[in-house]
Parts: sequence; C-alpha cells; structure tokens
Amino acid sequence: GSKMELYAVLSDIHANYPALQAVEADARRQASLLGFPSGPRFVSLGDVVDYGPQPNECVDWVLNHADIALIGNHDEFCMGLVGQMPMVERQYWPITWWTRHSLEAESIQRMRQKWVRSWPPQDETSDLLMGFLLNHYGTQDGSGGSIRGPEDAHPRLAGLNGTFHSVLFGHTHYQGFFQEGGLGQSEMYLVLPADAGIEAYGEKIYIGGSQKRWWRPVEANRWIELPNPFSHSLINPGSVGQPRTHRVIDYSQCKVSKEAAYLLIKVDPLFGIELNFRQIPYDYTETTRRLHALRWPEVEHEHIALASQQILSSGVQGSTPNLLAGLLEDRLLNLAQTSLIPTLTPVYAG
Repeated sequence: GSKMELYAVLSDIHANYPALQAVEADARRQASLLGFPSGPRFVSLGDVVDYGPQPNECVDWVLNHADIALIGNHDEFCMGLVGQMPMVERQYWPITWWTRHSLEAESIQRMRQKWVRSWPPQDETSDLLMGFLLNHYGTQDGSGGSIRGPEDAHPRLAGLNGTFHSVLFGHTHYQGFFQEGGLGQSEMYLVLPADAGIEAYGEKIYIGGSQKRWWRPVEANRWIELPNPFSHSLINPGSVGQPRTHRVIDYSQCKVSKEAAYLLIKVDPLFGIELNFRQIPYDYTETTRRLHALRWPEVEHEHIALASQQILSSGVQGSTPNLLAGLLEDRLLNLAQTSLIPTLTPVYAG
C-alpha cells in the first residue's frame, strides 16, 4: 500500500475484559489524534482466554474487531483443538477447565473458522502488516517455546528469511523487542513501567552471566523507531490482560503498575516503521471482583467427570456431579485468591 497504516497489536488478553476495553478506547483515541477517524486495524496474537473471568466477552470482541487473530496455547485447549490435557501449567487447570466449560459453543465454532496459527497464511501474500511474520510463540514454524532472553532470541532472528524483517509474538507477557546486534548476539530492549522514571536507568544494563549480556530500557507511551531499521526484530506488545514484568528489571525504584499493555505500529511508506508501546490504567478491581465470584458452570456429567479426574485426581469415584462441581469450584476460588487476583493487583515499592 502507498498510504500510512496504523495497527493496534494486542496479545494475551486472558479473559480480562475491563483491560481490553481500556486498550480499545486508548487505541481509538490515539488513532483519531493521528488522523485515522475509523480507528486502527486491530490484531490479536493469541491467548484471548484463560486466567480471567470473562472469556466469552473477550472472544466476541476479537471475532468482531480483529483483522488478524492467532491461536495461543490457552485458546487451543479451550477450543477443544488439542486432546484432553491442557497445554498449561497444572496449577492453573481449574481456571482452564472452567473456561472450556464456560465458552459458548457458537463462539468456539467461529474461533475455529476464523483464527489461524500464523500470519501470513502459507504461500499467501497479504497487504496487512507486510514484512511482518506473526505467531503466538515467535517461532518461524509456529511451534512452541518461549523467547525470554537474548539467547532465546538469537537463533530465531538468525533464522528469519528475506521475506520478513520482523516477527510479532506474545506468550511471555514481556513488553519489548529483540534486535540482531553485532558479533552474533541479539540485543534485548524492555519497556519500563510507565512510572519507572527512565532517568534512573543507564543506557544499557548488564544482566550478568558469562557472556556479556545487556538489556536496554525503553519508555512506554511514546513513539520510537527501531534502533537499527536494517536488522531483523522480534517484537512483543506485552499482555493486555495479565501484564508481567521481566525479572531483570529492578523495581526498587518504582511501583509495579501492572497496567494493560499493547502496541501501536505506524507503517509509513516513506518514513518506515514507528512503535508506541502503550501501558494503560484500567479498573483491575472489576476483574478481581469477578474472579472472587466465579461459579462452576452447569455442564454434562461426563465433562465434569473428566475435569474432576484431572484436577481432583483422587476420591472422585462415586461422587455426584453436583458434589464434583462444588469441589471444582473450591479449587477454582482457591486459585483465584492465591494466584490470579494477586497477579493483577499493583504492588507499590516501599
């Protein structure tokens, strides 16, 4: 295309609808400031469901608004695309099975029709996000794995072919990007929390370890260019619905805001690509209130039995479906209290 394009890239929404609504409102506001009255083109990199209390609302939003929607590992199980075992850490199985039981059949059918594993589809060219390869994990072939540090990023960057200059991926929930550096290294750029005060950080920060490994801080909520426009990049918009902070960032300086994260990409045929890593406050108490109030949905007995065997694992023989649903609900609420709710709650440094 010959005109400027604006994309809002969302990943890891994780059934957190208030966060998604805040992100949509911000993306539309930014678009109108930039002269895109009809808004940006929305892209979803997967993991729309699980961990959060409103899977149906989030799935509907993606089905109705995203021009490109990818399948993440959490979506895959909840859509019934993989066998009977969630591809998710075992401690989270109560919310994963709750999600699978809570998704509407019609939504699952539409997800299966419209969502894809990677973009662009094989042997196809598309006018959307030309030169970008998209998949949930950031791998060339769309297989699993996590890109958490420079050593994970390097083989992925080196393996990119000439068709693509950048990969957009999710999965880790860490907002930032990797670029090819000199001497067969890759460089890691992490977006600081919006209130971190970038002045407190140097230009680059040593990670430690035997190799010289550094990361460089990037400021949230402002337009930047990729430091080296001729290098390959791996770019992660962060997580809309369950923001996480990379372990190398030192938070003694600031509060951990846990704001909803996403990415705006401006593609200009003359001036190239600009990125704006957004972090947007939202009412997390609305999400945590809903997590407190979760109830096990009414489903067929055999579905309850299967979830019970996996989650409760013992003492389920001969129990009534109602009793099993009650036990599953106990596990679900316990997980919400001990893990899901704390993960969304901001932490203020002393």
